[in-house]
Amino acid sequence: MNKYYPLEKLFHMNFDIENEYSVTSLKINPFIKGVRKPEEYPLFIYNSAELVLILEKIYTNSAEIIAKQSVLPEAAQEKFFNLLLINELQSTNEIESIHSSKREISEALSKKDSDSPNLRRFAGMATLYSYLDKEVQILEPKDFRKIYDVLVGDEVSKEDVLDGEFFRKESVSVYAGNDIIHHGLATEDDINNGLADLIRFMNYDNLPKLYKIFIGHYYFEYIHPFYDGNGRVGRYLLAKSLTSVVDIFTAITLSYSINRNKNKYYKSFEKTSHPLNKGDMTLFVKENLELLVSGQEHILSFLTENIEKMFIARNYINDNIADDKLKNILFLLLQSHLFSAKDALISHEEVSNILEISKRTLNKYLEENEDKITVIKKNPKIYTLSEDFLAKIFE
Repeated sequence: MNKYYPLEKLFHMNFDIENEYSVTSLKINPFIKGVRKPEEYPLFIYNSAELVLILEKIYTNSAEIIAKQSVLPEAAQEKFFNLLLINELQSTNEIESIHSSKREISEALSKKDSDSPNLRRFAGMATLYSYLDKEVQILEPKDFRKIYDVLVGDEVSKEDVLDGEFFRKESVSVYAGNDIIHHGLATEDDINNGLADLIRFMNYDNLPKLYKIFIGHYYFEYIHPFYDGNGRVGRYLLAKSLTSVVDIFTAITLSYSINRNKNKYYKSFEKTSHPLNKGDMTLFVKENLELLVSGQEHILSFLTENIEKMFIARNYINDNIADDKLKNILFLLLQSHLFSAKDALISHEEVSNILEISKRTLNKYLEENEDKITVIKKNPKIYTLSEDFLAKIFE
């Protein structure tokens, strides 16, 4: 049988289900039409040839992303990382219908220690994602609460403040329109036990890491330890786990891909929880791996196009500009133009620090080259290459 079918369909095909799967240590009670069923099934995954090919694609793409981004100058690398990070943070908020502008997130990333209420709104999220590649140990259930407090604690409404020792102590339901599609585990004891099981699974079960990461993601959302913020915490943990397996650029584009395919993402949870699927994680993992590939392809397309533009522009600047300092200024602004978010363009201070040019000297170059450089903000001073100069480069 080459095509992989969900167990829900195999049930009607009289397929020998019991001999087709190997189990993990995690168990669920299935859910259908607003009702949690009493049956208990272990989560499992079938390592199909289709899944193996997707894994191979992910690792190949990841290596190509690393190779392409290594071509970028340091300033472009930093701006590109921030561009992806801003998209990711905005996307993980939008998935939960939380409005956040790119400007708000950009400012939160650049001023993580600010006391301003407007900037503090996303400061915790900006801090955690900025250090995504740094080790964070989750050794016991209360460690999840620590992440929650930093990531979304300031955002939660009064009615959703946690009332248990570490987690919620009342029940919580997940809705799609007016329909209940999931109930989180009922009590704080159940939540603690479920999270302890998840920690053991993530540390010890002998499965390919990417399978384990997405199974763990499903199980965290199945537990639903908080009244609000489960999705954002879950996707942060997902991105954090991915950095141990793939490049960090891949890890911080998954929410962006999910946001563009929200229906597919949420349906994958519903299908997995169906009683007739008996805990089958195969299609959930497959569909989420496909979202990961989609994000990688977006990165590769962006890098390929803009690296080519960068080399064209660099050659133009070298051939047409005699002053070495001006060459460096223009090339730095070009990197910002190609690889920055629009609300995170390079600042006067950054240019001065990177090129080790005094601000007075820099101002002189700006005044003498208004045909090439446009000031778009005066306080703090931010500028970019002029439309006329860009048109000459890429004509």
